[in-house]
Amino acid sequence: MIENAFAPNGWIAGLKLLALAGFAAWFYFRATKQDVFLLLAGALGLNALFTLIFFSAGTLETPSNSKIGAFLVALTFIPVYAVLTAIVCSKVYHELPRFNLIPADKIMDPDKGISPIFTGVMALVTFLILKLIAGNGFLLLESKTRGLGLDVFSYVFYLLIMAGVAFTVQYIIPFKETTDSFVVSETKLDSLDVFHVTEEASGIEKGGSCAALFFIFFLLPYFAKPPELKNDADIAGLVILGVIFALIVKTAFFSKK
Repeated sequence: MIENAFAPNGWIAGLKLLALAGFAAWFYFRATKQDVFLLLAGALGLNALFTLIFFSAGTLETPSNSKIGAFLVALTFIPVYAVLTAIVCSKVYHELPRFNLIPADKIMDPDKGISPIFTGVMALVTFLILKLIAGNGFLLLESKTRGLGLDVFSYVFYLLIMAGVAFTVQYIIPFKETTDSFVVSETKLDSLDVFHVTEEASGIEKGGSCAALFFIFFLLPYFAKPPELKNDADIAGLVILGVIFALIVKTAFFSKK
């Protein structure tokens, strides 16, 4: 249960995606008002819908559907990947000046836009993270006996997708536009912290939405697990994840700064 966020049955995977879509929508309306999270909610919702349609009776490792279903589920995940990459790009671009590693003008050119090298690296980093936490979903493309069965050719497909995302993500990345008061109609793009909470969501909302996310992602799969497969390691893992999750939520929503 702990090693892969989307390892359980297909209906649980779809429910998790739906929960993430709901959380992204809540985060937009009640926390940040950043359009990128509304895009993420729509992309996750579409992917969740196709996952529930084609995988409710099976698992991501043994899909109970046709190859068309596997293809549609994989296809609808691409917008999710693109929006997540845009969020990562925006956050990294905002944080880089603190470390004085790369000058901001090397990443963003006022005339040419954001560097494709930067977006390409961020697309690769996002892909590796997704592969780590949701590796079973990629079996839709890789497995010879299940899904599309592309085997090693799936990695060619991944490279093409990464290149496409790196090229298009510059149109999704949120930036703050400011106008130079000394130069008429000259617009400057400033970095933007997409996770900066600007809205006044109540503490009950913040705690309740995060608790619901933890329940769906970790507790529900544990309860759905056959009793003979449960062990003390699962309990220990849930406790550790619960503590880490609570600390992240406290820092993000309840810190006094």
